[in-house]
Amino acid sequence: MLKSPHASHGRAGGAALVIALVALASACTSTERDSSTGGVAATDSVPAATAKTLPAAAPVVAAESSSRAAADSSPSGGRQYAAGSSKVATRPAPASTPDAVTTSSERSPRRVVVQGLDLTGVGYDKGSATAPVVVVNFSDFGCPFCGSFARQTEPEIEKEYVQTGRIFFKYVPFVMGMFPNGDEAAHASECAAEQGRFWPMHDALYASQTEWKKARDPLPAYERYAKGIGLDVSRFAKCYAIPDVNPGTMRANIAAGRLGIRVTPTFIVNGKEVEGALPLPQFRQLLGAALKEAR
Repeated sequence: MLKSPHASHGRAGGAALVIALVALASACTSTERDSSTGGVAATDSVPAATAKTLPAAAPVVAAESSSRAAADSSPSGGRQYAAGSSKVATRPAPASTPDAVTTSSERSPRRVVVQGLDLTGVGYDKGSATAPVVVVNFSDFGCPFCGSFARQTEPEIEKEYVQTGRIFFKYVPFVMGMFPNGDEAAHASECAAEQGRFWPMHDALYASQTEWKKARDPLPAYERYAKGIGLDVSRFAKCYAIPDVNPGTMRANIAAGRLGIRVTPTFIVNGKEVEGALPLPQFRQLLGAALKEAR
C-alpha cells in the first residue's frame, strides 16, 4: 500500500492507510468495463490508490506547448481528443463571447501549477483566490465514482470549505474515452459554459448520469437539462452541433495526459495526489491535514 511521504508513524500513518483503502474501492481506471451499460467503465477491481507529493518543476503552459501525445478516441461521438498538437482545436468561440475560453466567470485568474504544469484557466473554479488549500479534481462525467462524489460529497465540501474561504476548488472535466457518451457529456458541459452555466450543467449531468449513458442519442436529454438550468436551448443546440473539440476539453485532456492521470476521480490537494472518490469523513480528514500544513 502506498501512503503520503508526509504521513507520520502510528495514528497518522493508520489514517493515511484508511484513506488509501477507501479510495481503492472508489475509482475508475482505463482498463475496466461496466456490465450495466455494456460499454467500458468501472468495476470494483482497481489499482491501489496513491497519496504522493508531486515534484515541482518549471511551469509549463498547459494548452498549446505539450509535446507528449495523450490521445483519446471517442467510442461514441467520433470526436478526437489528441494532445501534442500546436493547435488546441479548430472549434471557434461563439461570436457573442469571442474569448469565452479565458473570460468565463467560472474560471478564476488564480495561478495553479501542478508538477510544473500551469493549470490556470484549465477547468472550472470555485472559491476564494486566496484560500490556503487548492484542490484539483480530474474527473470524467461518465465515471460512476465521479458521479457518486459529485452527488454525495462535493456539495458538503463546497458548503463547509469552499464557501468559507478555506478551499479553492478546480474541477477539470476530461475525457478518458471509455465511458458511453462521456465525450458527449463533456461537450454538453462546455456548451453550457459558453453561457456561463457550467456548474449547473455539471450537477445535472451527474444527477442523471445513468439516463444519458444508456441513451443511443443523448442530445434530447442534454437539451432537457439545458432548459432546466435556464440556458438558451437553441444556442446550446447550435454549440453542440459543432463537431470540433471544444478548446476547454482539449486543454483538460492535454493537462490530464501531461500529468499521467489514469484513474478517475483523481484529486491533487496542495500537491498531493489521491486517486479515488473518498467518502465525506475521509475527505474532511484529508482537507483538515492540508489546512493544518498550510498554516
